[in-house]
Amino acid sequence: MRKHFFVIFLFSFSFVTANSQNSADYDKFVAEAGDYLNLYRGTTAIPYKNLHIGTYFAFSENFEKGYLIYNGKTYHDVEMNLNSHLDELYVKIPGSGRVVTLNKEFTDIFSLGKRNFVRLIERNEKGAPQPGYYQILYNGESKLYKKIRKLYSEKTGTSVNSITKSKLERKFDLVEQYYLLKNKEWHKIPRRNSLIMLYKERRNEIRKFIRMNNLGSTDNTDQKYTEILKFVEHPTNN
Repeated sequence: MRKHFFVIFLFSFSFVTANSQNSADYDKFVAEAGDYLNLYRGTTAIPYKNLHIGTYFAFSENFEKGYLIYNGKTYHDVEMNLNSHLDELYVKIPGSGRVVTLNKEFTDIFSLGKRNFVRLIERNEKGAPQPGYYQILYNGESKLYKKIRKLYSEKTGTSVNSITKSKLERKFDLVEQYYLLKNKEWHKIPRRNSLIMLYKERRNEIRKFIRMNNLGSTDNTDQKYTEILKFVEHPTNN
């Protein structure tokens, strides 16, 4: 009887001690989080286990500090990264290194380093992009947005891939789509000429501007499109 009582006592003591430790850890977490507690309550981001070619993040595996407007409140110096495969925004908790996924419905705008992003909501307008996170490339009379997608694919090779360590090649490919909001109308911009033709009356000026600034030879589509829009809206500054 004494032995059973002693075992029960030890179990109860261990349970209380563990609960006390968990409570102390949580209190410490709350104290360290401060005003950022609401951000850190997100669900834990599940890492991709399989080896793959490329990254599912928008730019790189590295988290970048930026600002964030979440549930109507502005936060600064938040470490974030954008999963462009799932269209999810991740936040890294300082100290623990734990990564959580933010609730998309509460996320308005954010930055990754010098890049600015916005969450576009569902719209009924013709040609409007699908809801989700978009990079803001130009914010003038017209607005240019870029959707960054990472598409996952698998294929079986004839030999073992040096990265995936398997004949099964798992890969993330970058797909970029551009959307222009001009005079309250949406336009998808698949190529440079699509943008130029939205300003037909000035297309000769625009093409001359492109030649003079060597924009035709650059592979930087972001720069090409934004420079064209700057020229169209502010010709005296060029």
